[in-house]
Amino acid sequence: TVTSMSLDKNSCQTYRQVNGRCAGGVPPMARQHGALGVRDLVRGLRNFGRDPSARSVLAVATVVIAVGTVFYRVVEDLRWIDAVYFSVITLATIGYGDIAPVTTMGKIFTMGYVVVGIGIFVALITQVAHHLVHARSKH
Repeated sequence: TVTSMSLDKNSCQTYRQVNGRCAGGVPPMARQHGALGVRDLVRGLRNFGRDPSARSVLAVATVVIAVGTVFYRVVEDLRWIDAVYFSVITLATIGYGDIAPVTTMGKIFTMGYVVVGIGIFVALITQVAHHLVHARSKH
Protein backbone atom coordinates (compact mmCIF):
# COMPACT_ATOMS: atom_id res chain seq x y z
CA THR A 1 0.00 0.00 0.00
CA VAL A 2 0.95 3.60 -0.32
CA THR A 3 1.09 4.07 3.46
CA SER A 4 4.56 2.49 3.43
CA MET A 5 5.79 5.28 1.15
CA SER A 6 7.51 8.33 2.62
CA LEU A 7 5.54 11.51 1.87
CA ASP A 8 5.92 15.12 2.89
CA LYS A 9 3.61 16.79 5.41
CA ASN A 10 1.43 18.46 2.74
CA SER A 11 0.77 15.20 0.88
CA CYS A 12 -0.88 13.68 3.93
CA GLN A 13 -3.32 16.60 4.21
CA THR A 14 -5.78 15.45 6.90
CA TYR A 15 -4.00 12.15 7.51
CA ARG A 16 -1.89 11.70 10.60
CA GLN A 17 1.84 11.28 10.05
CA VAL A 18 3.69 8.49 11.84
CA ASN A 19 7.47 8.25 11.35
CA GLY A 20 7.30 10.36 8.19
CA ARG A 21 4.49 8.27 6.74
CA CYS A 22 0.79 8.89 6.40
CA ALA A 23 -1.35 6.89 8.77
CA GLY A 24 -5.05 6.27 8.42
CA GLY A 25 -5.29 5.16 4.80
CA VAL A 26 -4.07 6.21 1.41
CA PRO A 27 -3.61 9.97 1.10
CA PRO A 28 -5.52 11.60 -1.76
CA MET A 29 -2.33 12.72 -3.56
CA ALA A 30 -0.97 9.17 -3.58
CA ARG A 31 -4.28 7.72 -4.75
CA GLN A 32 -4.32 10.23 -7.61
CA HIS A 33 -1.06 8.85 -9.01
CA GLY A 34 -1.87 5.14 -8.51
CA ALA A 35 -3.53 2.63 -10.79
CA LEU A 36 -6.87 3.30 -12.44
CA GLY A 37 -9.62 2.43 -9.98
CA VAL A 38 -12.78 0.50 -10.74
CA ARG A 39 -14.89 3.64 -10.24
CA ASP A 40 -12.71 5.55 -12.68
CA LEU A 41 -13.03 2.72 -15.20
CA VAL A 42 -16.82 2.59 -14.87
CA ARG A 43 -17.09 6.40 -15.00
CA GLY A 44 -14.86 6.57 -18.08
CA LEU A 45 -16.77 3.86 -19.93
CA ARG A 46 -20.09 5.48 -19.00
CA ASN A 47 -18.83 8.82 -20.35
CA PHE A 48 -17.58 7.04 -23.48
CA GLY A 49 -21.08 5.65 -24.04
CA ARG A 50 -22.64 9.09 -23.64
CA ASP A 51 -20.31 10.79 -26.12
CA PRO A 52 -21.85 10.81 -29.64
CA SER A 53 -18.41 11.08 -31.25
CA ALA A 54 -17.10 8.07 -29.33
CA ARG A 55 -20.23 6.07 -30.13
CA SER A 56 -19.75 6.88 -33.82
CA VAL A 57 -16.17 5.61 -33.75
CA LEU A 58 -17.37 2.45 -31.96
CA ALA A 59 -20.11 1.95 -34.58
CA VAL A 60 -17.63 2.33 -37.45
CA ALA A 61 -15.17 -0.07 -35.78
CA THR A 62 -17.97 -2.59 -35.27
CA VAL A 63 -18.98 -2.34 -38.93
CA VAL A 64 -15.36 -2.76 -40.07
CA ILE A 65 -14.94 -5.87 -37.90
CA ALA A 66 -18.28 -7.23 -39.14
CA VAL A 67 -17.33 -6.66 -42.80
CA GLY A 68 -13.97 -8.36 -42.25
CA THR A 69 -15.64 -11.23 -40.44
CA VAL A 70 -18.17 -11.86 -43.21
CA PHE A 71 -15.48 -11.55 -45.87
CA TYR A 72 -13.16 -14.05 -44.20
CA ARG A 73 -16.07 -16.41 -43.54
CA VAL A 74 -17.21 -16.36 -47.17
CA VAL A 75 -13.97 -15.96 -49.15
CA GLU A 76 -11.46 -17.72 -46.89
CA ASP A 77 -14.02 -20.29 -45.64
CA LEU A 78 -13.09 -19.70 -42.00
CA ARG A 79 -15.40 -20.70 -39.15
CA TRP A 80 -17.28 -17.70 -37.70
CA ILE A 81 -15.17 -17.62 -34.54
CA ASP A 82 -11.97 -17.82 -36.60
CA ALA A 83 -13.19 -15.05 -38.91
CA VAL A 84 -13.97 -12.71 -36.00
CA TYR A 85 -10.69 -13.64 -34.32
CA PHE A 86 -8.68 -12.97 -37.48
CA SER A 87 -10.47 -9.65 -38.09
CA VAL A 88 -9.75 -8.36 -34.59
CA ILE A 89 -6.20 -9.71 -34.40
CA THR A 90 -5.38 -8.16 -37.77
CA LEU A 91 -6.71 -4.71 -36.81
CA ALA A 92 -4.97 -4.86 -33.45
CA THR A 93 -1.73 -5.55 -35.40
CA ILE A 94 -1.04 -8.61 -33.27
CA GLY A 95 -0.88 -11.12 -36.13
CA TYR A 96 -0.01 -14.38 -34.39
CA GLY A 97 0.38 -16.08 -37.76
CA ASP A 98 -1.88 -18.99 -36.86
CA ILE A 99 -4.42 -17.88 -39.50
CA ALA A 100 -3.54 -16.17 -42.76
CA PRO A 101 -5.42 -15.51 -45.98
CA VAL A 102 -4.71 -18.16 -48.62
CA THR A 103 -6.70 -16.87 -51.59
CA THR A 104 -5.55 -14.03 -53.83
CA MET A 105 -8.79 -12.17 -53.12
CA GLY A 106 -8.23 -12.65 -49.37
CA LYS A 107 -4.71 -11.26 -49.56
CA ILE A 108 -5.79 -8.22 -51.57
CA PHE A 109 -8.71 -7.54 -49.21
CA THR A 110 -6.45 -7.88 -46.16
CA MET A 111 -4.05 -5.25 -47.47
CA GLY A 112 -6.86 -2.70 -47.78
CA TYR A 113 -8.51 -3.91 -44.56
CA VAL A 114 -5.33 -3.25 -42.60
CA VAL A 115 -4.80 0.23 -44.06
CA VAL A 116 -8.38 1.34 -43.36
CA GLY A 117 -9.04 -0.70 -40.23
CA ILE A 118 -5.94 0.14 -38.21
CA GLY A 119 -6.74 3.86 -38.35
CA ILE A 120 -10.27 3.20 -37.13
CA PHE A 121 -9.04 0.83 -34.43
CA VAL A 122 -6.51 3.43 -33.22
CA ALA A 123 -9.26 6.09 -33.16
CA LEU A 124 -11.40 3.77 -31.01
CA ILE A 125 -8.60 3.05 -28.55
CA THR A 126 -7.80 6.78 -28.40
CA GLN A 127 -11.43 7.62 -27.59
CA VAL A 128 -11.58 4.99 -24.83
CA ALA A 129 -8.27 6.18 -23.35
CA HIS A 130 -9.40 9.82 -23.50
CA HIS A 131 -12.55 9.05 -21.54
CA LEU A 132 -10.68 6.95 -18.96
CA VAL A 133 -8.08 9.67 -18.39
CA HIS A 134 -10.76 12.37 -18.28
CA ALA A 135 -12.78 10.38 -15.71
CA ARG A 136 -9.64 9.96 -13.65
CA SER A 137 -8.73 13.64 -13.75
CA LYS A 138 -12.15 14.59 -12.38
CA HIS A 139 -11.62 12.21 -9.45
